[in-house]
Amino acid sequence: MGLINSAKNLFSESKVVEIKQPSFSIAFPNTQALKGEIEKSDENRFDKSLGEEHPFDYKVPLHTVKEFGMLHGAVDKIVNFVWGPGFFTASENARAKEIIDQWMQDTNFADHGRKWLKQSLVKGFSPMEMGGNIKQSPQGIKTLKADNVFVKRDSKGKVEGYNQLLQGNVGKPIKVINFKPYQIAALNINQFDDEPYGVGVVYPNLKAIDSLLGLQLNLNCLMKRKANSPIVVKLGNAEKDIIPTAESVEAFAGKLTYMNSKTEWVVDANTDVSTLDFPNFSEKFDGPMKHYEDLLFFGLQVPEVLMGRGNIPEGLAKEQREAFDRYIQSIQSEIEKVIETKIFTRILQANGLDTHVEFEWGQPSQEEVNLQITQITTLLQNPSLNIKLREELEKKLADSFGINPESIILDDSERVEDETKENPRVPGDNQQSLTEGDLIDHDLSEYESDDSMRQMQEASKEHTDCSSSNI
Repeated sequence: MGLINSAKNLFSESKVVEIKQPSFSIAFPNTQALKGEIEKSDENRFDKSLGEEHPFDYKVPLHTVKEFGMLHGAVDKIVNFVWGPGFFTASENARAKEIIDQWMQDTNFADHGRKWLKQSLVKGFSPMEMGGNIKQSPQGIKTLKADNVFVKRDSKGKVEGYNQLLQGNVGKPIKVINFKPYQIAALNINQFDDEPYGVGVVYPNLKAIDSLLGLQLNLNCLMKRKANSPIVVKLGNAEKDIIPTAESVEAFAGKLTYMNSKTEWVVDANTDVSTLDFPNFSEKFDGPMKHYEDLLFFGLQVPEVLMGRGNIPEGLAKEQREAFDRYIQSIQSEIEKVIETKIFTRILQANGLDTHVEFEWGQPSQEEVNLQITQITTLLQNPSLNIKLREELEKKLADSFGINPESIILDDSERVEDETKENPRVPGDNQQSLTEGDLIDHDLSEYESDDSMRQMQEASKEHTDCSSSNI
């Protein structure tokens, strides 16, 4: 807070740069009917004209994430799971959807969204500036550094604006830039009660991180000191009254100082060389380090199997993955709410549209797609399935394979042709349809040229004549 403290005395003389904008703003929840008031800090060391003080120094979690690879990997894992599947928009108004999609493409919204979320996970508060005035769509977006941006609210908790505090070069006054509520889309992660800022996912785990890093530091220190087996040398022989001089002891110690892998030792009978061995001291750190690693996993809510560690049963791993997916969905829901109410609403109002555009997250995983294909294929095998339902399932199946569902719809002439078309013949069956009589004559004609068959027929006839004469 050194910058804030220095700003207190200079604020009255500082040059305030205010962005003038129309007074009209996007509709906010009505707070006039509410009686409850928010509690603000009474500390005099912070200038209340800037807004409300941050809950902690944002440099601490940021430095921790940058320096601690395990924590950085966990934060990136959350960001990738949130934004990795992609997103799309949906609306009953085709014009509104087209405007939103074009704006998101022009501003490269996906890349800004990842930075926006990452800062909120680390610091708890992430302001995104939306340029331009209220009568036009945001003219570009930019994630501002949360350390210098403060929220200003009234006694009921309604956001009145945001102030960005910047320190100029040496000899120049501090600069304060004012933003209207519609110019900032603020994302708060892990927000408590009526506090203006969230706390993110790093700050609640700082104690566990500090303990884990302390253990690693101690282990590294011992490893440096005890990685090799120290050599113990005894000079002289007390029983034979051979006492080494101080000069001889120092000389031998000097030889030990310059030891290397090629050093070989030749000593007399009065010199005893041995090594001092230590037990496996690193095992003492295994339990405590795993304990604090587990606390970190619990606090970040990232399963250890996703971080590349953990030998656990498949069923438990599946449960952990499902729990993590729900956690990701909760973050997506918070982002979706801010995007729709703070960003989409302003774009639509600027274009004179009184409608709603939904921000939807990503596509299903390949496993979910395969399961859906199997279910649809099984349903289509039912011959008594409703025709309309069959058509919808076929469209869904085409979409699962990446085929445009509209391309498989048949018009009336194509439908009649498809229904009247003869079934394809079985390969090798080139015979025409025959009646039962034709089939008998056809079968007999095949044997008329066969002598053996003719003889069998004559023998059968003679046997019949003999039977008749006996009767």
